[in-house]
Amino acid sequence: FYSALEPSNRHFSWEIPRRLSHVSICPWLCMGDFNEILGTEDKLGGTFHNEVAMEVFCHSLDNCGLQPIDYNGPRFTWDNKHYNLTHVQERLDWAMINTEWRDLFQFASLSHLRFYESDQRALLLNLEPAKSFWAYLS
Repeated sequence: FYSALEPSNRHFSWEIPRRLSHVSICPWLCMGDFNEILGTEDKLGGTFHNEVAMEVFCHSLDNCGLQPIDYNGPRFTWDNKHYNLTHVQERLDWAMINTEWRDLFQFASLSHLRFYESDQRALLLNLEPAKSFWAYLS
């Protein structure tokens, strides 16, 4: 998933998962750069974040039945690399799942890896399906 970079266009990005959630009851994972934070704890440095934008993001996820998977590693997944008074770090990259997905992959884990010459951390999702996964496939 890659959300619109421009905040005024993000509502178009949120429309895609909303529409998909209404036509499918399958286990669902949506992972990538959402270009948005869920709360003020997901940002360090810079100016205050737009509260309305966070509320719209949270509301969109609720409408889709999606929630973030827990993670290992550093909290912030994006860094503007300005090592002065304008240094900003944010958690913009997420793995969002629905209840059906969580039930099948109860032991899955998400890791925030290194930056690897980028301003964003790589995400690694380790899957370990629950026993019910094999029943779901048959």
